[in-house]
Amino acid sequence: MKRALLTISLALGLAGEVWAQVYVVTTDGRRMEGTAIRARPDGTIILTTATGQLEFPRDRIRQAVAPRPPEFDQAMRALQEKRYDEGIKLLRDVIQKARFLTWDETASKLIGRAYVEKGDLPSAIKAFEDHLRMFPQAEQDSDWIWHYYNALLQAKEFAKLEPRLNKLVAEGARKDAARAQIMRGDVRLAANQLEAAVLDYLRAVMFYSSEKDLMPGAMLRTATTLERMRDSRAKDWYRRIVEEFPSAPEAAEARQKI
Repeated sequence: MKRALLTISLALGLAGEVWAQVYVVTTDGRRMEGTAIRARPDGTIILTTATGQLEFPRDRIRQAVAPRPPEFDQAMRALQEKRYDEGIKLLRDVIQKARFLTWDETASKLIGRAYVEKGDLPSAIKAFEDHLRMFPQAEQDSDWIWHYYNALLQAKEFAKLEPRLNKLVAEGARKDAARAQIMRGDVRLAANQLEAAVLDYLRAVMFYSSEKDLMPGAMLRTATTLERMRDSRAKDWYRRIVEEFPSAPEAAEARQKI
């Protein structure tokens, strides 16, 4: 997590010259730049330009961007130094000060992940769900949503997690469906349902073999679960990992089992 947060911070820092501009993008694709921007509590955006102020109702705006708040950089430094409570408080300050101005969403995305790194799963799950309520479009953000699912898995919140995984398996994009199939096996494994877990992992390998980056993990899960079941086919799966994905991190573990 520390590395992930650092990566985000650096990426945003590199983009700082662009993000520091003040502008509004309307729903019809027009972009208008200004010198200052603020939002009313109802989401109306006030953009100050060289010729005066422009007002945009919330339903006419695709994006409204303010300069990066200094509290955001302070939050990133705090999180990188594992001062989690301070970092989370600063992120919440950003949400309040930059509501409707892009940085509220950026800050909100990080709070759940910060709580996970801190080891506070109940607060992490609440933060993820608060983000979804504020920004329902996050449901389609694959880079973010899996952090929520992983927190649910770690917290054994299976009643919340399983319906989402089932929906992804049935309707999701191929990569998300493959990840959901594997995680569904993880849920079964956590419940000590070993045979059901193996079946889910096998389905992932059989139906989503084109998702090469996910296959070593799915195959290793298959092998280790079969080994727990004292099934002799475990060694065959360890061999497959070494033969098919010799440079994958999972192959190092598999070699020790052959």
